[in-house]
Amino acid sequence: MIRNALSMIALGAALAASLPPTALRAEGFLVVDDVVQITLLSGWVTKSGTRMAALRVDLAPGWKTYWRSPGDGGIPPLFDWSGSRNLHDVAVHWPSPQVFDQAGLKSVGYKDQLVLPLEFLPLRADAPILIEAEVQIGVCQDVCIPVTRAIRAEFPASPEGQQDKSILAALARQPVSARAAGLGPVSCRITPIADGVQVRALVDLPATITADALVFETPDENLWISQSRLERSGRHLVASADFVPVEARPFALQRSTLRLTVVGPDRSIDIQGCPAP
Repeated sequence: MIRNALSMIALGAALAASLPPTALRAEGFLVVDDVVQITLLSGWVTKSGTRMAALRVDLAPGWKTYWRSPGDGGIPPLFDWSGSRNLHDVAVHWPSPQVFDQAGLKSVGYKDQLVLPLEFLPLRADAPILIEAEVQIGVCQDVCIPVTRAIRAEFPASPEGQQDKSILAALARQPVSARAAGLGPVSCRITPIADGVQVRALVDLPATITADALVFETPDENLWISQSRLERSGRHLVASADFVPVEARPFALQRSTLRLTVVGPDRSIDIQGCPAP
């Protein structure tokens, strides 16, 4: 999804271009391996026949990386699984993130360590899964650095491997559903603006739940979505954001494809679809 993070990428692009994984240290520059280490945890075979694994991202103190929708101050993560074999699909199970402020911009992500569960679905259950992937993430402190890593692994067809406590803990930290969180009705008012549409969401959110941000998402990766503006009125959380397509004109936004995530300090809430008031 296109976001204002493009300015952050531009800020670090010259630095990143000169920093291969084992670049030399120079005045004012950092070796990428001193900032972030990425490890693949092999995991186990689930009862449904998928392979549950995870990426473990270890960050140097003061550095952070980003959630699937990073906000205005972050760099979106990218995964390329096209070189893999016997791989039908990959489900990425994002743990609940936290909200950061960067130069007046809000970003959504993780600090210290991220364990990101990956669930691999094979084309054939009786054959090994060969992973040949490229992972691109952004890491930020005073500057932002896009980091690319190659991931290679072979998972045998036999159900070997034990459940990993760190992966289980990350799975348990996924956003909960609106029903599980005890949310009331959710609705969205969509209004045309000069270069797109504005979406105003009204969420019946119990007063006991703190909201640091509400993130809007759609499947359209070419759609720019502004940082949401939040208000709280009793039980109701009001969030509004501008949705701007490449053509920069009003368009028909499918309500069923809208995804809203309420991000709080302790947990997040996943809302699928947003009907009219």
